[in-house]
Amino acid sequence: MELIYHYTSVAGLKGILGQDTPTIRVTDSRYLNDSNEILRGVERAMSEISQSLSAKKYEEPIPNTIEFMESIINSIGRSLFFTASFCKEGDKLAQWVSYCPVNGGYSIGFDRAALLACAEDSRFEIHDVSYNEEPYKFIASAANVEHAIDAVENQVERDLALYNLVPIAAREIALTKDAKFETENEVRLFSKRPSTDFSLTGLDFFEKNSILVPFLPFGFPKNVVKKVIVGPMQHKELALQSLEMFKTANGYDFTVEFSQVPLRQF
Repeated sequence: MELIYHYTSVAGLKGILGQDTPTIRVTDSRYLNDSNEILRGVERAMSEISQSLSAKKYEEPIPNTIEFMESIINSIGRSLFFTASFCKEGDKLAQWVSYCPVNGGYSIGFDRAALLACAEDSRFEIHDVSYNEEPYKFIASAANVEHAIDAVENQVERDLALYNLVPIAAREIALTKDAKFETENEVRLFSKRPSTDFSLTGLDFFEKNSILVPFLPFGFPKNVVKKVIVGPMQHKELALQSLEMFKTANGYDFTVEFSQVPLRQF
Protein backbone atom coordinates (compact mmCIF):
# COMPACT_ATOMS: atom_id res chain seq x y z
CA MET A 1 0.00 0.00 0.00
CA GLU A 2 1.38 3.40 -0.98
CA LEU A 3 0.89 6.18 1.56
CA ILE A 4 1.07 9.90 0.90
CA TYR A 5 1.43 12.37 3.74
CA HIS A 6 0.00 15.76 4.61
CA TYR A 7 2.06 17.80 7.08
CA THR A 8 0.11 20.09 9.37
CA SER A 9 -0.21 21.70 12.81
CA VAL A 10 -2.18 20.25 15.72
CA ALA A 11 -5.04 22.61 14.78
CA GLY A 12 -4.86 21.31 11.21
CA LEU A 13 -4.87 17.71 12.43
CA LYS A 14 -7.99 18.32 14.50
CA GLY A 15 -9.64 20.30 11.70
CA ILE A 16 -9.05 17.52 9.15
CA LEU A 17 -9.77 14.46 11.30
CA GLY A 18 -12.08 15.81 14.02
CA GLN A 19 -15.25 15.76 11.89
CA ASP A 20 -17.86 13.09 11.20
CA THR A 21 -16.54 13.11 7.63
CA PRO A 22 -12.81 13.94 7.65
CA THR A 23 -12.11 16.77 5.23
CA ILE A 24 -9.12 18.50 3.65
CA ARG A 25 -9.25 22.09 2.43
CA VAL A 26 -8.36 22.26 -1.28
CA THR A 27 -7.39 25.90 -1.56
CA ASP A 28 -7.65 28.39 -4.42
CA SER A 29 -4.06 28.50 -5.69
CA ARG A 30 -4.10 32.31 -5.92
CA TYR A 31 -4.11 32.43 -2.10
CA LEU A 32 -1.23 30.01 -1.51
CA ASN A 33 2.36 30.99 -0.70
CA ASP A 34 3.41 30.70 -4.36
CA SER A 35 0.42 32.49 -5.85
CA ASN A 36 2.01 32.83 -9.31
CA GLU A 37 2.76 29.16 -9.94
CA ILE A 38 -0.11 28.70 -12.41
CA LEU A 39 0.68 32.03 -14.09
CA ARG A 40 4.28 30.96 -14.67
CA GLY A 41 3.04 27.70 -16.16
CA VAL A 42 0.76 29.60 -18.54
CA GLU A 43 3.58 31.96 -19.57
CA ARG A 44 5.90 29.01 -20.16
CA ALA A 45 3.25 27.28 -22.29
CA MET A 46 2.76 30.42 -24.39
CA SER A 47 6.49 30.66 -25.00
CA GLU A 48 6.80 27.00 -26.00
CA ILE A 49 3.76 27.27 -28.31
CA SER A 50 5.30 30.18 -30.22
CA GLN A 51 8.57 28.27 -30.60
CA SER A 52 7.19 24.83 -31.50
CA LEU A 53 4.03 25.26 -33.57
CA SER A 54 3.30 26.65 -37.02
CA ALA A 55 2.32 30.27 -37.59
CA LYS A 56 1.05 29.49 -41.07
CA LYS A 57 -1.89 31.74 -41.93
CA TYR A 58 -5.21 30.46 -43.23
CA GLU A 59 -8.19 32.31 -44.63
CA GLU A 60 -10.61 33.64 -42.04
CA PRO A 61 -12.12 32.29 -39.87
CA ILE A 62 -9.67 29.38 -39.60
CA PRO A 63 -7.07 29.97 -36.84
CA ASN A 64 -3.63 28.49 -37.20
CA THR A 65 -2.31 26.10 -34.57
CA ILE A 66 -0.54 28.80 -32.57
CA GLU A 67 -3.66 30.97 -32.42
CA PHE A 68 -5.83 28.00 -31.50
CA MET A 69 -3.52 26.78 -28.73
CA GLU A 70 -2.99 30.29 -27.37
CA SER A 71 -6.77 30.57 -27.04
CA ILE A 72 -6.84 27.28 -25.13
CA ILE A 73 -4.02 28.34 -22.79
CA ASN A 74 -5.66 31.72 -22.14
CA SER A 75 -8.82 29.88 -21.17
CA ILE A 76 -6.86 27.65 -18.79
CA GLY A 77 -5.17 30.72 -17.32
CA ARG A 78 -8.57 32.22 -16.48
CA SER A 79 -9.68 29.06 -14.68
CA LEU A 80 -9.62 28.56 -10.93
CA PHE A 81 -7.19 25.93 -9.63
CA PHE A 82 -7.79 24.47 -6.18
CA THR A 83 -4.93 22.46 -4.70
CA ALA A 84 -3.77 20.55 -1.62
CA SER A 85 -0.28 19.15 -1.20
CA PHE A 86 1.03 15.80 0.02
CA CYS A 87 4.47 14.26 0.21
CA LYS A 88 5.63 10.73 -0.59
CA GLU A 89 7.70 10.72 2.61
CA GLY A 90 6.10 10.93 6.03
CA ASP A 91 9.09 11.87 8.16
CA LYS A 92 11.13 14.39 6.22
CA LEU A 93 13.13 17.14 7.90
CA ALA A 94 12.46 19.78 5.25
CA GLN A 95 8.70 19.19 5.46
CA TRP A 96 8.62 19.47 9.26
CA VAL A 97 10.51 22.74 9.05
CA SER A 98 8.56 24.21 6.12
CA TYR A 99 4.98 23.14 6.80
CA CYS A 100 4.66 22.75 10.57
CA PRO A 101 4.89 25.28 13.42
CA VAL A 102 8.16 25.61 15.32
CA ASN A 103 6.59 23.95 18.38
CA GLY A 104 5.74 20.79 16.43
CA GLY A 105 3.37 19.22 13.96
CA TYR A 106 1.90 16.02 12.56
CA SER A 107 2.14 14.04 9.34
CA ILE A 108 -1.10 12.31 8.28
CA GLY A 109 -0.61 9.26 6.07
CA PHE A 110 -3.34 8.42 3.54
CA ASP A 111 -3.90 5.33 1.43
CA ARG A 112 -3.19 6.86 -1.98
CA ALA A 113 -5.33 4.46 -3.99
CA ALA A 114 -8.33 4.94 -1.69
CA LEU A 115 -7.89 8.72 -1.76
CA LEU A 116 -7.70 8.61 -5.56
CA ALA A 117 -11.00 6.70 -5.71
CA CYS A 118 -12.62 9.46 -3.63
CA ALA A 119 -11.12 12.11 -5.91
CA GLU A 120 -12.41 10.51 -9.07
CA ASP A 121 -15.93 10.48 -7.64
CA SER A 122 -15.88 14.23 -6.94
CA ARG A 123 -14.14 16.05 -9.84
CA PHE A 124 -10.68 16.06 -8.26
CA GLU A 125 -7.43 14.55 -9.49
CA ILE A 126 -4.33 13.25 -7.69
CA HIS A 127 -0.97 13.15 -9.47
CA ASP A 128 2.76 13.37 -8.79
CA VAL A 129 4.21 16.82 -9.33
CA SER A 130 6.68 16.94 -12.22
CA TYR A 131 10.04 18.66 -11.81
CA ASN A 132 10.99 17.94 -15.41
CA GLU A 133 12.15 21.01 -17.34
CA GLU A 134 11.57 19.42 -20.74
CA PRO A 135 8.91 21.03 -22.99
CA TYR A 136 5.28 20.35 -22.17
CA LYS A 137 4.10 17.09 -23.74
CA PHE A 138 0.74 18.54 -24.82
CA ILE A 139 2.56 20.88 -27.21
CA ALA A 140 4.20 17.93 -28.94
CA SER A 141 0.72 16.40 -29.22
CA ALA A 142 -0.56 19.64 -30.78
CA ALA A 143 2.29 19.50 -33.29
CA ASN A 144 1.29 15.94 -34.17
CA VAL A 145 -2.29 17.09 -34.79
CA GLU A 146 -0.98 19.96 -36.89
CA HIS A 147 0.95 17.59 -39.14
CA ALA A 148 -1.68 14.84 -39.29
CA ILE A 149 -4.88 16.82 -39.99
CA ASP A 150 -5.33 19.45 -42.68
CA ALA A 151 -6.84 22.54 -41.05
CA VAL A 152 -8.61 23.65 -44.23
CA GLU A 153 -10.06 20.37 -45.47
CA ASN A 154 -10.80 18.94 -42.01
CA GLN A 155 -11.16 21.95 -39.71
CA VAL A 156 -13.75 20.37 -37.41
CA GLU A 157 -11.63 17.25 -36.92
CA ARG A 158 -8.51 19.40 -36.32
CA ASP A 159 -10.33 21.63 -33.83
CA LEU A 160 -11.77 18.71 -31.88
CA ALA A 161 -8.36 17.04 -31.70
CA LEU A 162 -6.83 20.21 -30.27
CA TYR A 163 -9.72 20.75 -27.84
CA ASN A 164 -9.12 17.24 -26.52
CA LEU A 165 -5.74 18.49 -25.30
CA VAL A 166 -7.34 20.94 -22.83
CA PRO A 167 -7.43 18.58 -19.79
CA ILE A 168 -3.91 17.35 -20.59
CA ALA A 169 -2.59 20.91 -20.87
CA ALA A 170 -4.34 21.99 -17.65
CA ARG A 171 -2.91 18.99 -15.82
CA GLU A 172 0.65 19.65 -16.98
CA ILE A 173 0.43 23.33 -16.06
CA ALA A 174 -1.02 22.50 -12.63
CA LEU A 175 1.55 19.81 -11.86
CA THR A 176 4.86 21.21 -13.13
CA LYS A 177 7.20 22.81 -10.60
CA ASP A 178 10.71 24.22 -10.71
CA ALA A 179 13.41 21.55 -10.46
CA LYS A 180 14.83 23.28 -7.35
CA PHE A 181 11.85 21.86 -5.40
CA GLU A 182 12.36 18.25 -6.49
CA THR A 183 13.34 17.08 -3.00
CA GLU A 184 9.78 17.86 -1.81
CA ASN A 185 8.50 14.72 -3.60
CA GLU A 186 5.10 16.40 -3.84
CA VAL A 187 1.84 14.71 -4.76
CA ARG A 188 -0.95 17.15 -5.56
CA LEU A 189 -4.71 16.94 -5.16
CA PHE A 190 -6.30 19.49 -7.45
CA SER A 191 -9.39 20.55 -9.35
CA LYS A 192 -9.75 23.04 -12.22
CA ARG A 193 -13.03 24.95 -12.30
CA PRO A 194 -14.36 27.73 -14.58
CA SER A 195 -13.52 31.21 -13.30
CA THR A 196 -17.15 32.32 -13.66
CA ASP A 197 -18.54 29.43 -11.61
CA PHE A 198 -18.90 31.19 -8.28
CA SER A 199 -21.73 28.84 -7.34
CA LEU A 200 -19.21 26.00 -7.03
CA THR A 201 -20.73 23.15 -5.12
CA GLY A 202 -19.43 23.26 -1.57
CA LEU A 203 -17.31 26.40 -2.02
CA ASP A 204 -16.32 27.66 1.41
CA PHE A 205 -13.94 30.17 2.98
CA PHE A 206 -11.51 30.28 5.87
CA GLU A 207 -9.95 33.32 7.48
CA LYS A 208 -6.29 34.14 6.96
CA ASN A 209 -5.17 37.42 8.47
CA SER A 210 -7.70 39.91 7.04
CA ILE A 211 -8.69 37.81 4.00
CA LEU A 212 -11.38 35.23 3.27
CA VAL A 213 -9.59 32.40 1.44
CA PRO A 214 -11.74 30.28 -0.93
CA PHE A 215 -11.46 26.50 -0.76
CA LEU A 216 -13.31 23.37 -1.79
CA PRO A 217 -13.83 20.78 0.97
CA PHE A 218 -12.63 17.31 0.02
CA GLY A 219 -14.19 14.64 2.22
CA PHE A 220 -13.13 11.01 2.52
CA PRO A 221 -13.90 7.94 4.68
CA LYS A 222 -12.04 7.52 7.95
CA ASN A 223 -10.46 4.26 6.84
CA VAL A 224 -8.42 6.17 4.21
CA VAL A 225 -6.21 7.44 7.07
CA LYS A 226 -3.62 4.76 7.83
CA LYS A 227 -0.92 6.46 9.89
CA VAL A 228 -0.18 9.64 11.85
CA ILE A 229 3.40 10.58 12.71
CA VAL A 230 4.04 12.85 15.69
CA GLY A 231 6.65 15.32 14.56
CA PRO A 232 9.66 16.62 16.48
CA MET A 233 8.37 18.44 19.57
CA GLN A 234 9.13 18.90 23.25
CA HIS A 235 6.31 16.82 24.79
CA LYS A 236 5.99 14.05 22.22
CA GLU A 237 4.94 11.37 24.76
CA LEU A 238 1.98 13.50 25.83
CA ALA A 239 1.20 14.24 22.19
CA LEU A 240 1.15 10.50 21.39
CA GLN A 241 -1.01 9.74 24.42
CA SER A 242 -3.63 12.33 23.52
CA LEU A 243 -3.53 11.34 19.85
CA GLU A 244 -4.32 7.73 20.78
CA MET A 245 -7.30 9.01 22.80
CA PHE A 246 -8.39 11.22 19.88
CA LYS A 247 -8.13 8.24 17.50
CA THR A 248 -10.38 6.06 19.66
CA ALA A 249 -12.90 8.82 20.42
CA ASN A 250 -13.33 9.59 16.71
CA GLY A 251 -13.49 6.02 15.41
CA TYR A 252 -10.14 5.76 13.57
CA ASP A 253 -7.85 2.75 13.24
CA PHE A 254 -4.58 4.35 12.09
CA THR A 255 -1.17 3.60 13.57
CA VAL A 256 0.70 6.28 15.52
CA GLU A 257 4.47 6.73 15.35
CA PHE A 258 7.12 9.16 16.55
CA SER A 259 9.27 11.03 14.06
CA GLN A 260 12.81 9.71 13.84
CA VAL A 261 14.18 13.09 12.73
CA PRO A 262 16.70 14.42 15.30
CA LEU A 263 15.30 17.94 15.34
CA ARG A 264 14.92 19.66 18.71
CA GLN A 265 11.79 21.81 18.93
CA PHE A 266 10.78 24.06 21.85
